[in-house]
Amino acid sequence: MKYRYPALIIFVCMFLMFGIIHRFPGAPNPSEYSRLYQIRSLVENKTLAIDAMITRYGHVMDKSIYNGRFYSDKAFGITLLCTPFYWLYFILFGPASDNEWLKYFLRCLTVVLPAVLFIYMICKTYIAPDNKSAFRTLIGVVIGTIFFTYSTMLYSHTVTASAAGIAWCIIDSRCTLLTPIRLAAIGGLCGLCVILEYPAILLAAWLLLYAVSRLIRNNRFTVSRCAVLLFAFSLPIALQMYVNYLSFGSPFSTGYAHKAAVSQMYYHAEGLSGVSIPSWKTLWGILFSPSRGMFYFSPFLLFAVPSLLKPLKNRWHRIEGIILCGITASYTLFAASVVDWQAGWTAGARYYLPVLPFLLIALLKYPPRFASECPSLKRIATWHEIVFTAFIVWGYIHCFALTLTFPSVPEDFQVPLCDFAVPLIRHGCFTLTLPAMLGVVPWASALLMAVAAISLFGFFYLSDKRGILFFISLSMGILLALSSSLLPMDDSAEKHSKFAYLYRFMDRPVDVLGELYLAHRKEPYRIDIHYDLASQLKQLGCYTHSKKHLEHILSKTPTHKPAQKDLIEIDMALRQEFPRYEEFISNPSSISSERIAGYVKVCLFFGNLQSAIELKTRVPLHLQPLIDILSQNELPE
Repeated sequence: MKYRYPALIIFVCMFLMFGIIHRFPGAPNPSEYSRLYQIRSLVENKTLAIDAMITRYGHVMDKSIYNGRFYSDKAFGITLLCTPFYWLYFILFGPASDNEWLKYFLRCLTVVLPAVLFIYMICKTYIAPDNKSAFRTLIGVVIGTIFFTYSTMLYSHTVTASAAGIAWCIIDSRCTLLTPIRLAAIGGLCGLCVILEYPAILLAAWLLLYAVSRLIRNNRFTVSRCAVLLFAFSLPIALQMYVNYLSFGSPFSTGYAHKAAVSQMYYHAEGLSGVSIPSWKTLWGILFSPSRGMFYFSPFLLFAVPSLLKPLKNRWHRIEGIILCGITASYTLFAASVVDWQAGWTAGARYYLPVLPFLLIALLKYPPRFASECPSLKRIATWHEIVFTAFIVWGYIHCFALTLTFPSVPEDFQVPLCDFAVPLIRHGCFTLTLPAMLGVVPWASALLMAVAAISLFGFFYLSDKRGILFFISLSMGILLALSSSLLPMDDSAEKHSKFAYLYRFMDRPVDVLGELYLAHRKEPYRIDIHYDLASQLKQLGCYTHSKKHLEHILSKTPTHKPAQKDLIEIDMALRQEFPRYEEFISNPSSISSERIAGYVKVCLFFGNLQSAIELKTRVPLHLQPLIDILSQNELPE
């Protein structure tokens, strides 16, 4: 029974990580699909080049070009982990027919399972069976940070964090003897971190130093043991260098040096492959800014700062303190040096995610007790616990809302929760979940996932007979999250065009149209927004209004070939449908109730909004929002 708490945590975390499925076939994630193309190409075509995959499945932005062929620009680590699983699938069932389901299958095996193993190792190494406070901290880091968000995506960040955390747990386990097998595992995990994310060489260096220091402390330092450690570390790196040689002609040339996208070439041309000098602006951005800040998304992590400093005062734990502080400081400086620190469309400071396991380890091994060490200040200790828990709830609301809607936030949204996730939730735009696959409506499905996590967290309070503290903390966390709506939010046209893009592949054409009208009103001179608006009107059957916008585009840009093509198609369609429209107009009394929907569609086709508005209440519900938007934007004021 002593393992019931870890088992409960692992079960609920697996339910949340396995249960959320991102299916966006209309807008493939560049980072995920770049890896997916490489995996498929390696198994199906026995080559690292992804040209055939691009031809078969479509363009992907994140790619490199060398000698006229396209390659994935990513480190090889995720491909290395996924290829054996897809090779086995390919042998048994042949090529996968659905990239989205293949991505989910590979993500479960290579991202979620390492994350679960990391949770198990943390429980085994640092948490006593009856330490409910430590379990609450563990839950907070697992589901109240972007560790949870990126465990639902085929990204390398969570795997890197998990591998580094597991390596630390092996070194710092209660069994202090580092046998050759353990040293090989530590070295292999450190090498894997490097080929998952190149900057993780910073983590690997500190972890190797920690392993050597443990050998010295235990009087077991020998050349042979160090050789085992370094040999295991070098194997994954040698494989990465071989892949670089096959792809780019040199072991030391990575995909980032051969970027195909011009915008990405600009970022990676500065400094050393996009890493320059740290700046205060970038440091603020990755740590505290509402758009990307790690401590804004998960403010309870601030409590790890005194935990990092605490072992430095104790000579028996000073080495661990130096290593933890060194990892945190060096990775913070790296993240503050990245030119493209916003990392495109993303949730939180994803480049900074690999440091999370070490903040968790500091919180668990050296918990900040503050006033709880003073018996006369127990009230302050209680408030410390309430604030800590409220901050965890704040973090969970932020990360869960983004994970359940769309986990890649465009840079234009300065307050992602209220500015981005809430509008998507209001429109019912949810990521697919396992309950939804079983027939549960999206709202109920999302609520079920939320309740599962909150119940897990509340369990450790209610079982401790301190339920009142949990409800106070829960209320404070919700109020703090709602207070983010008071932050200034820029109502720019670029945001509306990004929303229109999202709604387009979420199959919400009326929402697309509404956002495009807003964007066009903000910046009427933008030809790209104007053309998107004309295309959406044409798609929805509003040909006359689309024609008006296309003619405006051609008056400003006569050589706009897509507009010319669409205008020819619209003119032909209007000529073909005019007799039917004329029949309706000439004898409207003959229209039966069964033909009203068709009549309204023809009216919208020819721009007759007045007739459509008069019959709005008698047409199907899906046409009514379209009529409302057109009447608000196309009728003369």
